[in-house]
Amino acid sequence: MESDANFTGDLMKTIYSEKLEVFTAGRCTYIPSQMEKSNINPSLLTEELSDGIHINRIRLELNKDFTEYCEGPPTVSIAFILSGKGKMAIENGDDLDINPGTMIFFYSPKMTRGMNFFGCGTWRILDIRFSLNEIEAQELPSFTQLTAGFEKNASYSDVLMMARPIYPPFMQIVNQIEECQLNGSVRKVYLKAKALEILACVTAQIYDCQYNAINCLQRRAVYNAIKIINSDYHYPWTIKSLSRAVGLNERKLKEGFRAVVFRTFHQYLENVRMTTAEDLLKKGMSVIEVAAAVGYSSPSHFSKRFRQHYLINPKAWQAKYAVSYTLRAEHITAGNQ
Repeated sequence: MESDANFTGDLMKTIYSEKLEVFTAGRCTYIPSQMEKSNINPSLLTEELSDGIHINRIRLELNKDFTEYCEGPPTVSIAFILSGKGKMAIENGDDLDINPGTMIFFYSPKMTRGMNFFGCGTWRILDIRFSLNEIEAQELPSFTQLTAGFEKNASYSDVLMMARPIYPPFMQIVNQIEECQLNGSVRKVYLKAKALEILACVTAQIYDCQYNAINCLQRRAVYNAIKIINSDYHYPWTIKSLSRAVGLNERKLKEGFRAVVFRTFHQYLENVRMTTAEDLLKKGMSVIEVAAAVGYSSPSHFSKRFRQHYLINPKAWQAKYAVSYTLRAEHITAGNQ
């Protein structure tokens, strides 16, 4: 894909780049929202959780393709692409295709240049940043050992940039961050804990891979199984039917799920169903409709599993979310006046 944007030789800060301290050549064409017209810019919201950790929420509406060429300081980033399609690349490295539902791990021990291509449309990104001092303080193993756990790898030299789907355990944490209603210092403590939880989940696969080594063919089959479940979660999958679908025996498929997503097949399937159910309940669907949509023939069995998963029944969860959403909307409206 190529950008329609016109480029100049002048350096300028873009909405996405400003607080991340990267500079770009070019021009960003986006559609201002009502909030931006009221001097409230939702395109980049940054929360400093400590000296070494901050969260960026990026919201962009692009009316044409846009490419930025950027240079940034040493950092560790775990970014979740919730909507938007494009490409990223480290200078001299391969392109990394970006799609909705992608998790990107980026580690740069030095000033690094690269390219970001944003396709026309809506972009929503949750980007968690860690300073190298923060990473060193956590005494984590070398990130170079992470490569086996990612489906796509566009790393170059000592700079890592890898991607894989956002698995349900990560999506749950992302939702918890996005929907956090706390304020003040309690909010910072909560969000910092969630940021570190994501870092821990990513890093845990280093240890997991050391003891659960699986070959490339097995890993590819597991990734295929994950994609099948993510798109056909309503189907009554068993380990037997899924192993036939991906051409891998049941034992190796079970091993592969534990090695790749740190969950059993059944745990992963239920996580996908519950995460989807959460989204459908937010949209106002009835419990009976949601149960059928995510693959449960019995609404009562669905309600039981949902309650075990979220410690609240789906009807009560839906009512609680509706109140929370209304309060958030009122807060935003009040802020615009």
